[in-house]
Amino acid sequence: MATTDSESSVLQFEYTADGDTLYWDLSSINLDSDSEFITAGFAATPNDSSCTAATCSAGDTDCADSYQEPDDTNTNSCSSSAGITLTLG
Repeated sequence: MATTDSESSVLQFEYTADGDTLYWDLSSINLDSDSEFITAGFAATPNDSSCTAATCSAGDTDCADSYQEPDDTNTNSCSSSAGITLTLG
């Protein structure tokens, strides 16, 4: 997702399904520190209480719940029937 027509600064919601499991993450690797997403904050919240949510507070340029480097370990997993709400701001 980008806030401009340019795709040079993007927030990524990445996912893959494997049988009954949905693996997902948020990635800020290609997100500029002055992005509107950083300024406003963002979160991904599953509707399944056994899943982990990812929340990045407004102004947090090094959010622990979002990939900052390719080798981070911020992948979450849920039942493939879980819904995830992405909140921007």
